[in-house]
Amino acid sequence: MGLGRLAAARRRVPRKRNAPWYRATQPRLPLGVLLPTGLGLKIDGQDVGNAPFLKCGKRGCVAEVVLQDEVINKMKAGGTAMFIIFDTPEAGIGIPVSLQGFGDALANLK
Repeated sequence: MGLGRLAAARRRVPRKRNAPWYRATQPRLPLGVLLPTGLGLKIDGQDVGNAPFLKCGKRGCVAEVVLQDEVINKMKAGGTAMFIIFDTPEAGIGIPVSLQGFGDALANLK
């Protein structure tokens, strides 16, 4: 089981003209995840929070994690992000993602 896609991007808040830009990542996860719990995130073992799933389609379920400055700084300094999905309310599955090069990649986004 893997994330399939983990990309940071600049996005506008939907349906708002002249909305400010914000940074977000939209991991795509496999079908069958428990939707109400959302997607959890830990950086180097520290709980950062969770994000709701936006939608599910044929290729999986998508969550949107808005990257506030505090979270971005933790990701730049961190070694591993752990995305957590749930099969059942009691059974979380951690998906580790290396943060090596995250700061450079973020700086190069246009």
